[in-house]
Amino acid sequence: MRLRAWGPLLAATGRAAESDMTRFTSFLIPIASALAVAAGPIGPAHADARVRCEKLGKTFLANESVRVLRLPYEQSTLRRPPGYYACRVGTRRLFEIGEFDRDSGGVRRIRIAGPYVAFEDRPCGSGGCSEAIIRLNVRSGQRRVMSEQEPNDTNPALDLELTRRGIVVWIRSVVRPDVQRFDVVRWDGATTTVLDSGPIGDIQGESLAISGGRAYWFARGQAMSAVVD
Repeated sequence: MRLRAWGPLLAATGRAAESDMTRFTSFLIPIASALAVAAGPIGPAHADARVRCEKLGKTFLANESVRVLRLPYEQSTLRRPPGYYACRVGTRRLFEIGEFDRDSGGVRRIRIAGPYVAFEDRPCGSGGCSEAIIRLNVRSGQRRVMSEQEPNDTNPALDLELTRRGIVVWIRSVVRPDVQRFDVVRWDGATTTVLDSGPIGDIQGESLAISGGRAYWFARGQAMSAVVD
């Protein structure tokens, strides 16, 4: 508001008052800017300027780049519901992974390697279960989803592993009226490749391991392997 609008009573001191107002406004601007920086952005990553993510919840998995934590109900908020979260170590970037419930399913088989987190998301309802393998990069914030598109299938991941470059390998069970089999699957975030497949019983469902860029599993009574990374 211009000072002359206050009328003739301030005419004699208008210049001085205007100068004081300018100095006062100049004083407030850096304070407001500092407060805006301190508050920081609150976005999809659920950044929290007040609490570093290392201090939240209970550690479930951790390495030098990422920590997966379980946030209990008493530490939850409307914006941060109870469940599993991933955070980039040394920052306030918090990524929601999801929750698991014995009745309604949800997140299972969480793995970490380098800056990557991979897990199975299998929510279930009255119409059955849906299946997805999800990979998250806590450095870039990029999240990739590989969904099972075949309807009425039950394709849970029996085992899941992850490389430091974000290659996901898992053993899935495919069960439908015309086929019952286990598959060993590789996924790089874009392309899916079936490394091995056979009737249930041919492949051991929880035999998967990753070492030196190769995946290992047991099938048909012997150790199998393939280059995956």
